Amino acid sequence: MTKLIAVAALFVAFILIVPANARDDGSEPSEGEITEYAFNYMKTLSGQKLSDREIASQLASAIFWSEKMQLVCPMYFNVNARRARFDYLLRQGTWQMMFGVGKTATSILNEAVTKRNGEYNNSVSKKEWCEGVKEFGIKVFSWGPLFEQD
Repeated sequence: MTKLIAVAALFVAFILIVPANARDDGSEPSEGEITEYAFNYMKTLSGQKLSDREIASQLASAIFWSEKMQLVCPMYFNVNARRARFDYLLRQGTWQMMFGVGKTATSILNEAVTKRNGEYNNSVSKKEWCEGVKEFGIKVFSWGPLFEQD
């Protein structure tokens, strides 16, 4: 838990491309937008003295949370599907650009997803889990716009 709080503290000052930038036509982020997001993401986290492995693990967790936010949490509160998808695609594109496929990248992704899946599966209430991820995402990832209606 302390490690999660420490990671969250690292990101408080860390604001990337906010999902509010999702275009009104619902289109996907361009290659340039993904490149800019990936550059800012890596630059910010590298500046926090995180290793590439720690950055990859954090990004994999964020992708997992973003995916669950789109699939599970709309049962409990409003999630702006267009903005959530745009955010998810930025993170997925960053993963592909910075880590891609390979034995080490796959191992890191599997470790992070296994850990987050364990937390999700062991949560007593999916609603409380969603609310916790929402609160964390707003504070750490600037996800506020994901919960606003267009």
